[in-house]
Amino acid sequence: MENPVIFVGTYHKTGTVWIHRVMRDVAKGLGTGYFRNNLRDGKHEGHVYEPGIYFDDHTYFPAEITEVPPVGFRMIRDPRDVVISGAHYHTRSEENWLHMEREDLGGKTYQQAINAFEDVQDRYLFEMQRVGNHTINCMAQPNSFVEKMQPVRYEDLMTDTDFSVFKALMQSLGLRRGELKKAEKAFRKHSLVGDAKTTGKHGTSNGQLARWKTAFSHETARAFAERHGDALIRLGYEEDHSWVDACQGD
Repeated sequence: MENPVIFVGTYHKTGTVWIHRVMRDVAKGLGTGYFRNNLRDGKHEGHVYEPGIYFDDHTYFPAEITEVPPVGFRMIRDPRDVVISGAHYHTRSEENWLHMEREDLGGKTYQQAINAFEDVQDRYLFEMQRVGNHTINCMAQPNSFVEKMQPVRYEDLMTDTDFSVFKALMQSLGLRRGELKKAEKAFRKHSLVGDAKTTGKHGTSNGQLARWKTAFSHETARAFAERHGDALIRLGYEEDHSWVDACQGD
């Protein structure tokens, strides 16, 4: 690899398990190290970075990293679909944090609180004010180190039927010809498009894109625009707030 240290980050509900598996296999194929979520202890001054791919499933790479350049990418996703995917996932997931009683929820767990709403629109509103809020803020307002990493859209990789987007991405990170073939093999193995599709194993909401168009009611869309509309624009998913008028979900 031209760059011995590469950083890769995802956010909650942006294809974390999928990209982790792809990049783990990329590292294996290249014969380099693979390190997951190991840069969160705050001890970075003088840190020696072994050659390899450093993956973090919440893109928690500290701004204080100065020993190596921020070469890598971070996976972003349409914030509206992040909220929708999260709201549905959190009603049924067995992740431990969803089942811990919380003072801010009156002693309820997160899962109990979101399931207390019978109307799915209320669940979307709850999610966009809670976990979705944190995720969207992290995507739209990254720290000084993370903002230098290349943003890659979940939607682009999910529709990368000829693998050209992924190959261009790997090339931009400094992989050479033989290395590119090994990286493509890893991506093809875990592809969520075409004949190799393995949707359902990666927490990707069955691969559906732009669910917000039919899922958000007009009222929910308006509430989202008020809270996160600027983030949509900052991330390049919209130019203004006119998208709200197209939402007519139940």
